[in-house]
Amino acid sequence: MTFSTRAGLAVVLLVVSLFALALQDSHVAAQDKGLIIFDVSHRIWRDPDHGEFTISDGYSILAEALRDEGFTVGENKVSLASGLSGARVLVIVYLGQPLTSDELSTVDNFVKNGGGLLILGDCNYNYGSDEYNYLNTLSRKFGIAFNADTIVDHDDSVASHHKKIVIHEFADHDITLGTGEISYVWGSSLTINPTAKALAFSDEDSWADRDKNNIADSSERRGPLPVAAASEFGEGRVVAIGEKRLFNNAQLGDRLVNIGGRALDTLEFAVRAFHWLAKAQQDVSIVRSGKVVGIVPNQFSHTYESRISFTMDLLNKADHILESIYHKTFQNVIWEVVKSNTPSDPQAWGACFSRNKIFIRADVLDHEWYAEDIVHELTHSYGHYREPYMMPPWLDEGLATAFSAIVPAHIGLIDQASRIDQKLAECGKQYVSHGYNYVLTWNYTRSDERCPTYGFAYYVTRYMVNTYGVELVPSFFRLLELEAYPLIQVQDPPTGQFDLKAYTSMVIQRLVVLTGDGDLLAKFKEWHFPIASKTEADISKALSEHPLIKIVKSVDKADQGASQGIGMLLEISNVGGTTLSNVEVLDNIPLEFELANGSLSWKGALAPGQTVQLSYTMQASSPSNYQLPTAIGYYSDASGKLHVARSSVVPYNVTTSTTTLTTITIATETETVIASQTSMVSTEAHAEAFGTSTVTLVGIVSVILVVAGIFYLRKRWK
Repeated sequence: MTFSTRAGLAVVLLVVSLFALALQDSHVAAQDKGLIIFDVSHRIWRDPDHGEFTISDGYSILAEALRDEGFTVGENKVSLASGLSGARVLVIVYLGQPLTSDELSTVDNFVKNGGGLLILGDCNYNYGSDEYNYLNTLSRKFGIAFNADTIVDHDDSVASHHKKIVIHEFADHDITLGTGEISYVWGSSLTINPTAKALAFSDEDSWADRDKNNIADSSERRGPLPVAAASEFGEGRVVAIGEKRLFNNAQLGDRLVNIGGRALDTLEFAVRAFHWLAKAQQDVSIVRSGKVVGIVPNQFSHTYESRISFTMDLLNKADHILESIYHKTFQNVIWEVVKSNTPSDPQAWGACFSRNKIFIRADVLDHEWYAEDIVHELTHSYGHYREPYMMPPWLDEGLATAFSAIVPAHIGLIDQASRIDQKLAECGKQYVSHGYNYVLTWNYTRSDERCPTYGFAYYVTRYMVNTYGVELVPSFFRLLELEAYPLIQVQDPPTGQFDLKAYTSMVIQRLVVLTGDGDLLAKFKEWHFPIASKTEADISKALSEHPLIKIVKSVDKADQGASQGIGMLLEISNVGGTTLSNVEVLDNIPLEFELANGSLSWKGALAPGQTVQLSYTMQASSPSNYQLPTAIGYYSDASGKLHVARSSVVPYNVTTSTTTLTTITIATETETVIASQTSMVSTEAHAEAFGTSTVTLVGIVSVILVVAGIFYLRKRWK
């Protein structure tokens, strides 16, 4: 073989090898997961706020997200009897015209033979209306029916729009795995028979409105009510959701969907639903440890392996601390790594939260303040446990900022906590030097404003926590719950804006009354908070009142030895002249202690002169001098007005002879599940694995050929 022939052959091998590598890359990038068809042949719905419900208009964000996931997305404009060729999933949006018998048969066979069907409904007050019947004629054969009603929820709604709500209750399912909250706008409830499974529910204080009066009438069903359901039929799968707007651009256009700044999972929920319907795998890893569930795109799972493990451990431990502070508990704490910012968010957030989920931007995983961000957002979740509009920003951000320094110190991250504390203290000094000018203005859009803004929130909140203990936090939130969230006052007409000055006055009044300390009012005035004269008068009156209940707190069993821990006793007495029917007492223990047995709360009625006892045992993690915190009592007088009573602070010296030196331990075993769709058909899983192995082999052989070709050419041309 001549030199030119050999050289030509080498060039050919080189080109073929490079082409093979390109083919491998294109195969990995394409990963066509199948065709999703939106039916538009039975009416195109449209409204001024949501546009046309088509993939080129109202559903364009969803369509683009599905294409990014590897699906092909199209529309059917002809009869469904002939329009499902090659489809993997069919989407039907609130039928405006009935399906013909041929179409019903075609859809039935489509699902039986392995297809996926998504049915989106709508609110409907007209039982027996055409649209109502059209949809249920289709859905009932899969065990699901759409009801003639609209879900209403005052507590979980956007401003005064009580039919634009947040859903946060989910059943265990591949679709709901890792879901924190989704939006639900003017949607109906569902009726589900045993062949189907409910996926999502409104909560217990919602109801199914049937007469448009926005009042929970006695004849209307109360929550929790199913709003989404799944069914398996033959070889196929069906998902039904009582709202066609759920996946519309107005709900998916921004994670921060006007729900008090919280991140929602509506788009992620949609993407998981389509993967489940199509029996396709998502390119994500699901990591579990204790209560914590992590959702990490596979492209980051190896790069940030150590950070992921650290996050799981940090969240488990931080959740344990915050649970004891807030007297709340989450069934799961979920966090998700996301690829990029929300462009419309001026803060260009690195992390944000929903009720029980944290979103972390991938590049933030390398940030030196990463632990602070995680604890900060988890604290927000606890602060917004029940209600998104509960606090003015200075207190909301202040608590999250203060606990981002306090919690790490209590779980062993001493150096990290010290750095956070020093940074925030410096920001607090900037706040003072700026003349206390951030009281009613939350500035975070410019980098030079963010430090003094957060410093201001930290400065105020850390003072209160240091002076009155962390027990002020659960006492404050419980007071708000008992008062049915008096801080929520939406302007009329609703604009989403709130009277921050009025909120601040109400917050200060409640904080001062809870502490029983008039000096705190003086501090707020020193910090340049605007306090109305009426607020001052109300505070003075409350502090001068003699409570109708008396709470005496004492150490009951201090000398029983290490194994028994420290016994505490609360004696709660009615010192007034009338029966108090709604008395509640909430005690707290220091962060260095664990509750060994007993209860920290008591509820009931007290007759005049009656005394009840509350006892519990706790154990300390280390010997020290402690101030055992104040117990708080709440009661209503004959007029229904809520009052507060306090016990005294109990000093106590913990020594090795009177305590068990235990350390809080959290399960750290981590389980990783690759892909959220674990119910893949086994033959498909094997086929996909074989395809991946083949592509990998092609890639390896191609690299070898490329190197050999280059080496040969260099050798011949020297």
